[in-house]
This record gives sequence, C-alpha cells and structure tokens, in this order.
Amino acid sequence: MNNIIYSLFNSYSKVNMIKILDFLIDDINNICAEWHPLGFIYIKLIQGKKNDYRLHIWPKETRSSNKTKHPIHNHIYNIESLVVSGKVGCEAYSIEKKTISKTKLYKVHYSKSGSKLVSTNESVNIEKKNISWTNTGNTYIIEKGDYHQSVVEQNTFAATVVKNYNKSDNIKPTVIVNEVDFYKHNCPTEKIDKDFVLVKLKELRNRVNNNL
Repeated sequence: MNNIIYSLFNSYSKVNMIKILDFLIDDINNICAEWHPLGFIYIKLIQGKKNDYRLHIWPKETRSSNKTKHPIHNHIYNIESLVVSGKVGCEAYSIEKKTISKTKLYKVHYSKSGSKLVSTNESVNIEKKNISWTNTGNTYIIEKGDYHQSVVEQNTFAATVVKNYNKSDNIKPTVIVNEVDFYKHNCPTEKIDKDFVLVKLKELRNRVNNNL
C-alpha cells in the first residue's frame, strides 16, 4: 500500500486513490483518526523517518468542536498537498516584527495529550498576501516557515492527501495570535467516532469515483 500512496504524488490516479480508501475502509478499526485543531479529520497513512503522509477530510455538515481560534500558522517542514476531492484554498501571509503590537507569535508545544500555545513575547504585524485555490487532482506546496491557513468553504466537502518532508527537528511551529482575542487555549487530542469516519471515507470514495 505504501508504494501506491507514494505514486499519487508522481501522477495522480483515481484508481490508486480508490485502492487506498478501500484499504482504510476495510481496516477501519485499526486506523489512527482524530479531529485536528484546525477542524478537519486527520488520518495517518505513513509515518516515516523522512516523510509523513496523511489524509485530511473536511466534512460538509460538521467539523471539530475544538477548532482553534488562531488558524494562521507555519510548519517546520515542507508540505505537498494533493486535493483528491473538492477544492482547497491556501491563504498566504507575510509578517513583520514590531516593538509594540497586539498580534504576537506563539509556539506550539506538542505532547501525547494534545498541544498548547506558549507565547514567545515577539510582536508582529501580519498582512494577507493572496489566496490560491486548488481543485481535485492538483497539488499545491507550502514551504517550511511560510505563514498560511487552509480554507475550505462552509457546507462544502473536501479532502487532501498530504506529504510532509524536509523536517527540522530543532524548532517548533508558530501561530499568529491577536491577544485581544486570546484566551488560554490548549488543544487536547480529540478522538473521533470510527463509525463517523467510516461514513466519511465511503463518501470520499464515492466522490473520488465520480471526480467530485
């Protein structure tokens, strides 16, 4: 199965994507699925020394109840994201360090129980540069360190297979926080009902089969 997942990023194949989904559906009791703090279903596909592969699903009717209020962030690795259903937007931002600002950088600290935000005491100004949309069968890339947020419109369904690579282990990702709106925000790991995941995987399979 790993080779099939790898092959998606060389040349997208609907047939291979359906094989992956069939495998996940058949193995539903053993897969690792959680709600991500950014609101989507997060399923680990491959976790390797150099590259990680994941499946992200944004259901149409419901998303995580524990969704973070601070969606603009960066990563400590490069991302190649393949849209396999619907369309996904990527909003890009630039930041400028300032002496005084109510917008600050917070580091994300992870543990087995989830994640929490810890202030760096660095003040910044942030400016939206652009938003680009990617449709089914196409990929977009986010460079390590770039500030962004993913956008999937409400009442729409979307899914991506994501490849993470070129990871830096000695740094932590950061989040943009407007302290006017800030409250102590920890994101405990939010488990998800496997029956719901199974329904969404079957829905995704149908959408992939029909090029939706």
